[in-house]
Amino acid sequence: MRIKHKITAAAGLLGALVFKKKAPLIVGWELTNRCNKRCGYCRIWDNKTVELDTGVVFSIIDQLAKCGTQAVNLTGGEPLLRDDIGTIIDCLAKKNIYVRLNSNGALFPGRLRELRKLDEVKLSLEGTEQNHDIIRGANSYREVITAANLARDNGIRITFNTVLTKYNLGDIDFVLYTARMFGARVTFQPATQWILGTNEINPFVPEDDRYKKTINTLRIKKKKNENIRNSMVCLGHLYSWPQPRAVLCNGRLISCRISANGDVMSCSHYRQHSKSVNTEVNSAVVDFKTAFNMLPALNCNNCWCADRIEANCLVSLNLNSIWNALYL
Repeated sequence: MRIKHKITAAAGLLGALVFKKKAPLIVGWELTNRCNKRCGYCRIWDNKTVELDTGVVFSIIDQLAKCGTQAVNLTGGEPLLRDDIGTIIDCLAKKNIYVRLNSNGALFPGRLRELRKLDEVKLSLEGTEQNHDIIRGANSYREVITAANLARDNGIRITFNTVLTKYNLGDIDFVLYTARMFGARVTFQPATQWILGTNEINPFVPEDDRYKKTINTLRIKKKKNENIRNSMVCLGHLYSWPQPRAVLCNGRLISCRISANGDVMSCSHYRQHSKSVNTEVNSAVVDFKTAFNMLPALNCNNCWCADRIEANCLVSLNLNSIWNALYL
């Protein structure tokens, strides 16, 4: 985030801690489940749902601004499949909200003119061209690099996201080199044990021993490599994967997720694998603030989402995570 957003977010964080006042400072928003890719570890695209229309999206953005939201991460599916993505970004920018967009990069060139007010694009980079394309499909690597070049040339900040699978554990140096060439940072996190959007076992999960060696490598490199976005405490948590590790989800005090149909939830992964019926409230039915405040406390032992872990650490006032966040 930019300095002004960080300062305001810090004030909101203190308010959440001192006065126990929930504030949706950071919001992840799944604008669509539709996707133009068929990645091996994801089937979100198969979850058909009615998407919010532009007017409802604008109404929720207005409510987010009034609630003090400082950053919105637009995701999916592939958010660039929405015809109104440009106007959504413009609306967020007018509300002085930092806008980050997750993308596979394929549609980026054709939508570039509509993305001028985008603050940051988070591109999926899974490793070398060969391994990236095994995971995400033919020509996907070249599409990511093309998108990264265009973003850099147009002043849009770049970050990469690398999901650690059985195919790319040996590609860490390549990913970090690529990030350095673009002046970008990389978030690393393990593949989920289930195919995203399903309850099916994920065949892309890495071998436990090799995975832990990779995390240890990242922890060593983190001391000297500014391109690793994860904090040391986050990497320490990720080392435990896949063994259950209990987490009291304090991140819900400052963040949440909005689904494609308007459901407000603490975490999409928790919703997918929880039998609880009270983990979400639809913001298209009640106002966003009410939906956010109704979210219950969660006790989770299977959180491997790097951004979620960092939010938890911030609320817990972990100094390493706070220091790391100052440079994001």
